[in-house]
Amino acid sequence: LLHTPLRFLCKPAPSVCGPDWHSPELGRHAWTQWMQDHLAWLGQMNLMYDDLQAHQLSAQAWVAVLTQLLVAALLAFLDATIFSLSPWQALVVLGLLGLKGLHLRSMRKI
Repeated sequence: LLHTPLRFLCKPAPSVCGPDWHSPELGRHAWTQWMQDHLAWLGQMNLMYDDLQAHQLSAQAWVAVLTQLLVAALLAFLDATIFSLSPWQALVVLGLLGLKGLHLRSMRKI
């Protein structure tokens, strides 16, 4: 799920997956590095609270587990709804949803 947005973007713009976007030190793509830099707390949470029974169901352990589940669910939802489409299909779907939202908004004002 981590690389799905990158694969999605590389379809219409293959240059985004080129060597210019990879760090010379690690060879990692800029997107992957950004995710690791900004979402490292998820991995740390997983290491600290990988077994709820060991933590006797503390409130802190539950918050950690629920946060991880919400992020995973969001990524899975985006993967199933947006990133599984071609970029052009995704734009059409998002455009139609936007138009529907504008139509509903204008109907409420009447």
